[in-house]
Amino acid sequence: MDGGQTWYRISGDKGETGDRGPEGEQGPAGAEGDDGDTMFAEEPITLSEDGTHYIFTLADGKTFEVPAYQALTIGEGATTDPTSGALIVASGNETTINLSYQPDGYTALMAQIISEDGTDTSISTRASGTGGWSVTADFENKTVAVTAPASGTALLDVTLVCKDGGKVTASQVVKAVTEVTDKITTINTAGDYLLTGSRTTGITISADNVNLTLQNASINVSDGPAISITGGTPTIHVFGEGNSVSSSNNTGIAVSGGATVTITGSSTADVLTAKGGTSGGAGSNSTTGAGIGSPIGGTQGGNIIIRNVTIYATGGELSSNAGGAGIGSSSNGTCGDIMIANAVIFADGGEYAAAIGMGCNSVNVDFPAASIGAITITNSDITANGGYAAAAIGFSACYTQGGAATYCSGKITITTDDLDKFLSCLTLDQGYLGDRIAAKKIGKGQQWPLTPSTFRNTDNTAEWEGVVINGTEYKDGVD
Repeated sequence: MDGGQTWYRISGDKGETGDRGPEGEQGPAGAEGDDGDTMFAEEPITLSEDGTHYIFTLADGKTFEVPAYQALTIGEGATTDPTSGALIVASGNETTINLSYQPDGYTALMAQIISEDGTDTSISTRASGTGGWSVTADFENKTVAVTAPASGTALLDVTLVCKDGGKVTASQVVKAVTEVTDKITTINTAGDYLLTGSRTTGITISADNVNLTLQNASINVSDGPAISITGGTPTIHVFGEGNSVSSSNNTGIAVSGGATVTITGSSTADVLTAKGGTSGGAGSNSTTGAGIGSPIGGTQGGNIIIRNVTIYATGGELSSNAGGAGIGSSSNGTCGDIMIANAVIFADGGEYAAAIGMGCNSVNVDFPAASIGAITITNSDITANGGYAAAAIGFSACYTQGGAATYCSGKITITTDDLDKFLSCLTLDQGYLGDRIAAKKIGKGQQWPLTPSTFRNTDNTAEWEGVVINGTEYKDGVD
């Protein structure tokens, strides 16, 4: 070929394809590469001794290097906020965060924390403070230590400096929370709180904008509720599988009238177990707490919202007719609305109490009229076992020892993709039925014709609205 032109063939398939120049022309001798000439030596790629670079060796013995991917992980296995994914650090204290990397090939570690109030940087062990946040870096121990203010979030940047001047960087959001120690029994200020480990003293929450995260937390008390919501609209975030709340003589999580609690997880892999207990003696002198619901003693309860979490809820009971609901009202009490969405629920009602809904109200007519709010269940897997003579979801046993009674409830609304499966997971204990009207799986509890019950809406101003499942109405409930 004339003109002093040089031919090149770039091919990855030993000459099957490649640039051959103008059509009909052949390259100079040796340009064809019959067997597919290679650029590299027989073992073209090796890893440098410090693990930071790949070394490529060409056919003529020359080499060049390409930086190897270096994994840098911040806070592997540390506590994270279930909603945002931020690493949780203790307010007002120093929290050590582990880093994961191979130290060979690096010369320095730099950590920087950036908040709305400013930036603080540490190289190796230097530290200062800005805006309440500060950070120190420890190259040898592969850690950074973050000191946090009372509340807020910040961005933690960690950079490894390579021997050749390159950098490997990772970032993570960190969130300041208050650790709930054994000395803290009341939370009355908005903020983010974290409870881990076991305790035998209860916690009272009485403020809006309280976010309490339970991570492998166990609150088991002998007196009073494990968690008492006396006011506000707090959120309980469940993180991990090992969380439990129980009371020997009250409600596991007690929600007083006027308050609303939201219990949520990042997914149904997060699990909470809640158990109610019993106060007083047997018969008419006893009251039992719900797993989650109103406090004991014939009190008014607030609203309960459950989302994206798995809950095992058991109402307290004796060998008498005084059971509490798994989720709902304690015996002879009331509760507000119950809303469950995208959750997995295992609920057991105590004797004469619904699993989800109304606790026993058949002992003493001197207590306020039995009343619960609306029950709304959406796209959730429910396994509910009603107590003796009660519905699985809805009313308790509907008769009293003192004569006819009025039972009040809001509408029960169920949305499910598989009604047959949903109903198959609801069980009843009709016990002795005789001439009594059988309890429904969803809706009315067992009734005694000698003292017929009256069913009204929550405000006792109109007839009960019944059950609606996937848009279909059922006046008395569903078997």
